[in-house]
Amino acid sequence: MDDIFTRDYRPDGLPYWWPERISGLVNWQPDTTVFDVAVIGSGLTGLSAALEFAEAGHSVLVIEAETLGHGASTRNGGLITGALHDTPEHMAKSLGSELAESMSREARGLVPFMANQMERFAIDCDFRIGDHFMGAYTAAHYESLARSMSQYQRRGLPMQMVQKGCQGNYIATDHYQGGRVHEQCASVHPAKYHRGLAQNAARLGVQFIEDCRVTEVSRTAEQFRLQTTRGTVTARRVLMATNGYTSPALSWYRRRIVPMQSSIIATEELGAERMASLFPTGATVNDTRRILSYFRPSPDGKRLIYGGRATFRPIDITETARRLRRMMLTIFPQLADAKISHCWGGFVAFTFDFLPHAGQQDGVDYAMGYCGSGVAMASWLGHRTALRMLGSAAPSAFEARPLTTRPFYTGNPWMLPAIGEYFRIRDRIDYALFRAGQKRAA
Repeated sequence: MDDIFTRDYRPDGLPYWWPERISGLVNWQPDTTVFDVAVIGSGLTGLSAALEFAEAGHSVLVIEAETLGHGASTRNGGLITGALHDTPEHMAKSLGSELAESMSREARGLVPFMANQMERFAIDCDFRIGDHFMGAYTAAHYESLARSMSQYQRRGLPMQMVQKGCQGNYIATDHYQGGRVHEQCASVHPAKYHRGLAQNAARLGVQFIEDCRVTEVSRTAEQFRLQTTRGTVTARRVLMATNGYTSPALSWYRRRIVPMQSSIIATEELGAERMASLFPTGATVNDTRRILSYFRPSPDGKRLIYGGRATFRPIDITETARRLRRMMLTIFPQLADAKISHCWGGFVAFTFDFLPHAGQQDGVDYAMGYCGSGVAMASWLGHRTALRMLGSAAPSAFEARPLTTRPFYTGNPWMLPAIGEYFRIRDRIDYALFRAGQKRAA
């Protein structure tokens, strides 16, 4: 191990968040019980839905193929922006203005929804509302952000453009060419948040089973039979909440989801004073590159949590850490002395139209495909889908479009290395054009 790692660095890829992860809730053994609802997946989607079903008096079983919260729900960076992949006006061109506005409206409500959930269920998870800075990779990217800002301001979002000379008020770097600040985003400790949802669900009578992979779902006139590696489960309704961890056995869903690896490192403790110098307002950050970075102070304000796509091919977790550290130092060269204490990864799930989706297929309800913004969107669509299933809410706008696939796609994202290299080349071209423009101006 080289000297960029702390002495207690573990090359097994355990997330920095996991000491706060839930355990000990498993309480179901195969029997003849017919559940009102079986939820497949114990992440934020599944738990948010299970809470609504249980509060309405329904019996619920949450089925997890690994351990509770094993997937992205406890591996993510904990950023909450309420952002969709595209701007409202671009969405309107492909979706129509009414549907695009409905989706945008739901996305704008994500931070208030999350704040309400924290209060409603008394979840202590370092939830914090504050600034989010989107760094412009080039001057052209800055102009693009500026052109689209009015679309958000007209919809009541508090945003402002920040020129490069003033970006030090939010982030101590010269790497970006200014950026855009959204003043009402949020952050959370993902494992604590997941734990709070699970504890509330258990209190309301939700049952859980781990190490139980669903291999087949079949339907009769009145109910569903779920064949699992631990026995048969019978339920009146089923919610599929597996997102980037959807099993190949669940082929209809798997063919419509593109799982993509995202990785994160945590530095050693840098101290509150040094971290405050890096992030004067405590802002969370991402940027405009196609191969983007996202990062934030840890909830205790002592470490940097830095994430990105270090590779589109499987590589060793320690090599991933080295690559992410090199990416981090292009933004914060002053952290050359900071050692890495953790590196881990997880799968986000993209859809072919880059939109989250919920709906129903052969009577099975589903919510998935959060395209990298799953902390709040997964919570929201789990909650909203459950309410729709209970008959107490209209369908979400994200149910309006079918969840589609592409010819010959089987769920194996074989094309990602080529797509990733294309995006890297495009980023390099953007930066080369920017540098050439600087030289001409000089």
